[in-house]
Amino acid sequence: MTAEDQALLESLLDTTPDAVVELTLITGELARVRPIILVDEPPTPDLFCVDLDPEGKPLGTSGRSILLSDIASVRISS
Repeated sequence: MTAEDQALLESLLDTTPDAVVELTLITGELARVRPIILVDEPPTPDLFCVDLDPEGKPLGTSGRSILLSDIASVRISS
């Protein structure tokens, strides 16, 4: 993930807590998520988020953690 992508996530968490973002992971997986918290601390900096369906509704009852190093790019979902 670029520094710009990380700054975007941090900004959204501060200003738009219900934001929806699309992540492209280094595996090629596309994930539509609502970020919950970004932890930028060693040894495993990661993003905690809730996966969303195409309509923006949560998938399942729990979230997941994605290592920041596994995120290739971030964009705001429309």
